[in-house]
Amino acid sequence: MQDHGKYDVIDPLDQKVGSLQGRGKRVTLRDAQKEVLADFILGKPVEGKVGWRYVRVPGAKRTYAVKTDADPSARFADWVNAGLLRMPSANIRKVTLSSYSVNQLTGTLDQAENVALTQEKGQWQSTAGAVKEDAAKALAATLDGLKIEDARPKPAEMASDLREGQMKLSMQTALALRPFGFLLTQTGRILASDGEMTVEMANGVAYQIRFGDVAAGSDAGKSAGGERYLFVTASWDNIRATRYGETSGAGEKTSHDLNVRFADWFYVIGNSDFQKLRLTRKDVLK
Repeated sequence: MQDHGKYDVIDPLDQKVGSLQGRGKRVTLRDAQKEVLADFILGKPVEGKVGWRYVRVPGAKRTYAVKTDADPSARFADWVNAGLLRMPSANIRKVTLSSYSVNQLTGTLDQAENVALTQEKGQWQSTAGAVKEDAAKALAATLDGLKIEDARPKPAEMASDLREGQMKLSMQTALALRPFGFLLTQTGRILASDGEMTVEMANGVAYQIRFGDVAAGSDAGKSAGGERYLFVTASWDNIRATRYGETSGAGEKTSHDLNVRFADWFYVIGNSDFQKLRLTRKDVLK
């Protein structure tokens, strides 16, 4: 055990070891059926041998020196496709911005304000007034390039429901949403502490993007601050798709695939992106 500490290959999951010194990085790879393919503890680099480091199999006594450049990161963003929405700006047809504050006691909305922007052939319009073209284009570009900074897992039962495009109305669900800044109403609607937006695409898919609380303890939050939780869902409507000229029905599968992708996580986005998305009527209209 002393040698394990010397080479930094103590199992970081070993609860019997009180000291934080000498712990390595445990890397476990699983297949789609959750079966373990490989499980190792990576220790410190080998002195005097560039490209080598100490490695131990969890539970084994022996430590090996292995030629490897592996140095895995524990940051969520380093392991996933950081592109969140997969939303080409040219394919956005309508954005509805919903600004409101939530009355926590009654579950109702205060100071609610909606404004809808539509895009056709690269030009933005609104029935509410003249659109600030630069603001609308910047909004679309931010949606197109939105990056995941971090994430928190949703409860397994909630994630399972969301993969099927639904949400159970239960106290358990409501309690799971609250720490992230989301409120489940008695009618089954999910409200967000900082409002929401709906984005309709040319294929009939609509994204519902809800802005929750500031993300405490996120990787991004260590350096910048103001990062936000997002709760994202997708839906598809044939009438909407037909209105935008899409008749193949391919958007229905896209919507399902997106909900499977979004189901497991409360995502975290950077503060700069949040500020570009969280716009009000006066921000987008002249």
